[in-house]
Amino acid sequence: DDLASVVSGEVSSTEVIDLHTHLLPPSHGSLCLWGIDELLTYHYLVAEYFMTAPASVAPEQFYALSKQKQADIIWKALFLDRSPVSEACRGVITTLKTLGLQRHIDARDLDAIRLYYETFRSDGLDGVERFSEMVYRSAGVRYAV
Repeated sequence: DDLASVVSGEVSSTEVIDLHTHLLPPSHGSLCLWGIDELLTYHYLVAEYFMTAPASVAPEQFYALSKQKQADIIWKALFLDRSPVSEACRGVITTLKTLGLQRHIDARDLDAIRLYYETFRSDGLDGVERFSEMVYRSAGVRYAV
């Protein structure tokens, strides 16, 4: 093996510890934010939405909406009405692809994506823990601090 392939193999197989995260473990209850609506209402996407939103949309009106309604608005504005090319949008697409949801991305089917997450949510804490472990394993993260 050449040096580049050895280094690449070592780096890709090394788990990391996330020291700067917005994620908390399932044991933190309602502070454990996960799911498509949380991804779509991440502050970078909300900021991007407001850069493109009509001037008639006041932040106070937006934040008064349910999380799901906020996510619906962002999905439509940034993923349907425009091509999702920003780094924040690409992060959502990459996450969904990694979760095996390419067909739902291609169909632009937010309801189907929500149903995927519901399969974990319906199992309560066990489902959230299973989902979190799967995501961390996929990302090569041992744990978050």
